[in-house]
Amino acid sequence: MEAQRRAGSARMNLHGKSGAAFAASMEERTVAAAKAAGAADVTGMIWSPYLVPMQPVIAEFKKQTGIGVGGVQDISIFDAPQRAMAEALSRSPQFDFIHIDSNMIPSAGVGRLPRAA
Repeated sequence: MEAQRRAGSARMNLHGKSGAAFAASMEERTVAAAKAAGAADVTGMIWSPYLVPMQPVIAEFKKQTGIGVGGVQDISIFDAPQRAMAEALSRSPQFDFIHIDSNMIPSAGVGRLPRAA
């Protein structure tokens, strides 16, 4: 079975039709893409109860890719929506990622607006 998956066997969707064929798992593809990006330490904003259980995964990802979490600003869930929105609107380079529950920010897409010329 593993040989078939690695060989790129087609996956079936819920309707029984052939879906995309992948020779590697999503995790393997993510690690390969991260290795290609190069080693770095990223900074972010996250509520500490989310960060603590993520530590083993962060350590393993850094071991495999060289990409780690260099600095994290713990932010209260009560301040997170306003702070995340302010960061998105200002396009501040302070954070590489903001990790909070998406339903805390009604307009999370604002950070994806194109930059003004």
